[in-house]
Amino acid sequence: MEAVARSVAQATQVASTQLAGARAIAEPLVATTGGAVLKAAEELGKGAVEHIKDHPIQAVAMAGGVVLMASPAGIALPVLNVVGFGSGGVAAGSIAASIQSGIGSVVGGSAFAVCQSAAAGGAGAAAVNGVVAGAGAAVSAAAVGGRFLVSKLSRGGL
Repeated sequence: MEAVARSVAQATQVASTQLAGARAIAEPLVATTGGAVLKAAEELGKGAVEHIKDHPIQAVAMAGGVVLMASPAGIALPVLNVVGFGSGGVAAGSIAASIQSGIGSVVGGSAFAVCQSAAAGGAGAAAVNGVVAGAGAAVSAAAVGGRFLVSKLSRGGL
């Protein structure tokens, strides 16, 4: 449980840093446009709320995909820690330990080795984060594409 708490704290810190960066970009825009950006954002927000009400499943899928793309490390690291991959190696009694005992000798470059490397902050992090971000893009694309197909088919075809 301590690993989960650390992972949640790390994810919270990453999100906080990203929010601070967004504020640093937004504040000068608001100051120089005399509130026009805020008015446009309000209108966009109203439209977004209506879209979410009308298409909740698509909205959740798109939001999930965006989260995966925006902060893959904030998602991957806590999941790897929960499974049992840690900075000091595989945690005894974990799911990862069970998998390792089942496969025997771990081959360098294997999925197991890459996951352990990612959890330890090694080169595997880039691969794991890329996979997570790619999955986010796929989820978002499927949400948009699925909604497009439903819309077209309900109107009589493509």
